[in-house]
Amino acid sequence: MATLTLSLIGLPPSQNSRRHHFARARDDKQWKEDARLVALDAINRERPAGLPWQRVHVRYDFHYQRVTSVDPDNTVGRCKPVLDGLKGLVFPDDSSKYIHQIGTTVNVRRDQPAGFDVVIDECSCT
Repeated sequence: MATLTLSLIGLPPSQNSRRHHFARARDDKQWKEDARLVALDAINRERPAGLPWQRVHVRYDFHYQRVTSVDPDNTVGRCKPVLDGLKGLVFPDDSSKYIHQIGTTVNVRRDQPAGFDVVIDECSCT
């Protein structure tokens, strides 16, 4: 089973934030592009076999600089543009046919800026 880890600095805006739809679309497009570039870099460095993988598990490991109260379902929702940026590159599509499981963890890392890792595991599940 292969794993690909992508590290992103910063946090996408919450889907609950009240922003103008143009601002939301601009932010989503930027996160999608950033995720794609980070993935391309990781793929070039690590050379995982068999991409795009047909079944994957995705885990978001969020890290904050201080203890905070986080709504776990919001953390997954705010990363939709990130998954959109990985379609066709790491997995064919972001549907349940290819993404078997999505999870999230929240940690405090005082020595690093707020951000998150996207850990994608190829799975042999059917």
